[in-house]
Amino acid sequence: MTINLLALSHQHSHSLQSINLNGNKLKGTVPPTLVNCQPLQGIDIGNNEIRGAFPFWMETLPELRILVLKSNKFNGTISIEQSFPKLQVLDVSHNALVGSLPDRYFKNFRGMIDAKENQTYDEGNMFPEFIDLKVTLKGLDQLLQQLLDTFTTIDLSSNKFSGSIPPSLGNLNSLRYLNLSHNILTGHITPLLGGMSLLESMDLSSNKLNGEIPELCGVPLTKKCDREIEWENEEVESDREIEWDYVFAAAAGYVVGLGSFSWLLLFCRSFRYKYFEKVEDVFEKIFECCQRRKKRDRRRRVARNQVRRQC
Repeated sequence: MTINLLALSHQHSHSLQSINLNGNKLKGTVPPTLVNCQPLQGIDIGNNEIRGAFPFWMETLPELRILVLKSNKFNGTISIEQSFPKLQVLDVSHNALVGSLPDRYFKNFRGMIDAKENQTYDEGNMFPEFIDLKVTLKGLDQLLQQLLDTFTTIDLSSNKFSGSIPPSLGNLNSLRYLNLSHNILTGHITPLLGGMSLLESMDLSSNKLNGEIPELCGVPLTKKCDREIEWENEEVESDREIEWDYVFAAAAGYVVGLGSFSWLLLFCRSFRYKYFEKVEDVFEKIFECCQRRKKRDRRRRVARNQVRRQC
């Protein structure tokens, strides 16, 4: 099947938000006319047989958050003049891309430098709530059905990228998953990667790199990420606040109730008389119940004694 999005891009250029053609054995190239679809937020054309250079022109799509081109036949270098302002998911794994990693791209990748700051909330935008995307995280394929503002991943694995890892990659403070495995990368692993406090998974295997890999965090590792620690602290503080709220509320109610009762008892004669009458009635009933119980117990003892004498 040959990929033909030309008519689609013309007909729905002002309303199309997502394209998902994953796993359809599509051939051909990606038509540049898709750039007319400015509202596009997600493009997934992975697992096909699409050829051609990296579609650099997609960087001009202002709302694009997901770009999946994995398992195709894209070739050449990643030549980028601008940067995807809101991109959160980039997967170009299992292609034939060459050259160095896009240093300029990482420097201006605002959606992964501070994901929350660069994602504007739109109440009418339902795209992040209803997506159907398979991503590879920590070596496992997972189905992503909701795109959170804090979810970010870059997968450039299984290509032919060469050269060193650019230090600018360490600027992506909101990046959570990074896979550069199975390339021809060389040189020293930049220690700046250790400053990516939210990074939960990083795969640099099957390259020609040297140096120590920075310590990571998050499940299944025992080290907790900074954000997880923040959440736990927030929950503990919240629990403490709730407990103190209950304490203060109970204390306030007790003081108000006791004060009101004492005032009525001291300064309201009719209330005081009725109150003591009720108290007296209660004690009389308690006394009567105790007397009846004693009489009943006495009769039972007498009856038991009589039975014993007869025996």
